[in-house]
Amino acid sequence: MGTEWTSFFYLYGVGGFVFVGSLILARKRGALDLETRDGRKVLRYLILGYAAYIAFHALTQFVLPAWGGP
Repeated sequence: MGTEWTSFFYLYGVGGFVFVGSLILARKRGALDLETRDGRKVLRYLILGYAAYIAFHALTQFVLPAWGGP
């Protein structure tokens, strides 16, 4: 496994712990109310946004260079 993959997994592994910790803190402090439909919608958007950011980073770091892209 190359250095690129190691740094990628480290970045999103540590970042994932911080992200989940922030969600837990927001839930405990009452900023994220999962009892309401809007609260669940916000959580869904946050998780999908994080996943989309990871996918975009993987695309630009691994897929495009392998295809001869920028």
